[in-house]
Amino acid sequence: MEYEELEQRVNMAPIGTAKLGIDNMRMLMEHLGNPQEELPIIHIAGTNGKGSTAKMTATVLEKAGYRVGLFTSPSLVDFNERIQINREPISDEALSSLIDWVNHRLPEDFVATQFEMFTALAWVAFWQQDVDIVVMEVGLGGRLDATNIITYPLISVITKIALDHVHILGNTLAAIAGEKAGIIKEHRPVISYPQDDEVTPVIAKRAEELAAPLTVVDEKELHYAIDNSLEQTFEYKDESYTITLLEEHQIMNATVVIEIIHSLRNMGWNISNRALHDGLYQTQWAARFERFHILDTDIIIDGSHNVDGITGLRRNLERYYPDTYRLGVMGMVADKDIDTVLKTILPVFDAIIVTEPNNHRAMPANELAHKIAETQLIATENIIVEPDFNQTLAVAKQWLSRINCEKMLTLFGSFYFVGNLRKDLLQFQQESK
Repeated sequence: MEYEELEQRVNMAPIGTAKLGIDNMRMLMEHLGNPQEELPIIHIAGTNGKGSTAKMTATVLEKAGYRVGLFTSPSLVDFNERIQINREPISDEALSSLIDWVNHRLPEDFVATQFEMFTALAWVAFWQQDVDIVVMEVGLGGRLDATNIITYPLISVITKIALDHVHILGNTLAAIAGEKAGIIKEHRPVISYPQDDEVTPVIAKRAEELAAPLTVVDEKELHYAIDNSLEQTFEYKDESYTITLLEEHQIMNATVVIEIIHSLRNMGWNISNRALHDGLYQTQWAARFERFHILDTDIIIDGSHNVDGITGLRRNLERYYPDTYRLGVMGMVADKDIDTVLKTILPVFDAIIVTEPNNHRAMPANELAHKIAETQLIATENIIVEPDFNQTLAVAKQWLSRINCEKMLTLFGSFYFVGNLRKDLLQFQQESK
């Protein structure tokens, strides 16, 4: 279901008027009978990696035989992607019925923010579909996020914390960590990615205050070697695992998942080693350094949009395509640290196509191109402006046709941008078979 239709059918506050806070969310869920209190929930916060961690966890649990609800954001194209049961997005028919059910129980004058309504729809869907367990990704921050009315999660998980949304969450890692650590609940286990020195004590203090047992991934127990194969094998706590997600940081995310599974086993959940290994290996996650090979050209789609994610993208491009002509297609929303993003990523590209995401916060292509030119990291003649993102693949194909050496294309930036291009790529790939 497209967002425009969804927004017309439920009483939501206008885009851009949302405020962090959970009081309205509590009221919303009370109208709906508080189904979230009946669901076993793994609650995942973090700046980067929470979606990948959620997807891997959900896949492992499905392989173990459980019926698994997964809630992530943002979606790439359709809203349905946000609410999945055993990796299948909710159908339009089921979503339509769900909206009617929710509307029938809300007062006519009750208004929820967009994310509050999305979260409520997910919880009701999982409750109605009688899932065994829910893996839920935080939207923004943690302490004041709409998902944080969960009173008794199975596990609270905190993935890598980095600088992002500083105008809302704070401009230091410690301040952001304080917001993320707001999902920790009294006496409930906490699992954390190995954090920066500024972050670690914030999480540890909060866990201690709430008598919440804290497990941090032990980097000393992690061993792996970097190469450019299309699988990554690593050893953690004397056991070997393989994943097909290509980014180096996905190895660390996978160790977080391993610790989640160990914790669930301690609670009595039946998850075999085979389910753990198969789930990690079979996890696919769209637009996270996702590789396509079309017409003898490698195409990477990556939704990296903050400095930490962009730094990872640069490392991956240097790792997998060290001696290749690299063309980038870039579209960004305007509320990111774009100057630092440009200084980080531009040196790996020989040329760049600049476009605009289909989003009200998009930075105009001409403005972004001007910023790129000012860096002097790419020659002016190699900066191509195409405001219509629907035309960028055609422009890229034409540009690469002139290059007589090994070449590749990277589509990166806002999820709102890469999601639609990914849809076009999938269609083109199918037509090319």
